[in-house]
Amino acid sequence: MAENVDLTFSFKWSKEHTAQLIKLRGENDELFTGVKHSASVAWGTILEKIGLQGYVTPLQAKKKWDNLKKIYKVCTGHFKYTLFVLTMQVNKHFC
Repeated sequence: MAENVDLTFSFKWSKEHTAQLIKLRGENDELFTGVKHSASVAWGTILEKIGLQGYVTPLQAKKKWDNLKKIYKVCTGHFKYTLFVLTMQVNKHFC
């Protein structure tokens, strides 16, 4: 999948975009099948739904997701960010 993303531009995730990412990752769990390259396609689909395709690559979305999981594990019980309320809906992804 060819990406037309300006790599000189650093995208700053807003709380709204991050909340949408968390919500859509949970709602689209069936897209992450474990088949080679399926995750890249799945992240591309999620980015398209958020409206970030062309601003963020699937690899950047995966990295954001992985970082959110790390933060969640550190902050469990100490919710610093209000968007983590959404993680409760997709909690199974953080285990």
